[in-house]
Amino acid sequence: MDTNGLARLIVLGIGLVVVGLGATMSYLGNYLAAPEEKKQSRARYIRLYGLILVVLGWAYLLYCMFALRV
Repeated sequence: MDTNGLARLIVLGIGLVVVGLGATMSYLGNYLAAPEEKKQSRARYIRLYGLILVVLGWAYLLYCMFALRV
């Protein structure tokens, strides 16, 4: 495998890791969404950060697929 192919795999791997982290944070936020108000507030922020990571990760992957022609 040439270095260009390896670089593309690394770039795709980074995007997949970001999407995975965001999805995990969203799941954790839903899990913490308990009736207690303090937990609900914390869960809201965790879900928001998770959603931001998922969106950024997918945008990064789409950029990699179209701009780098993986």
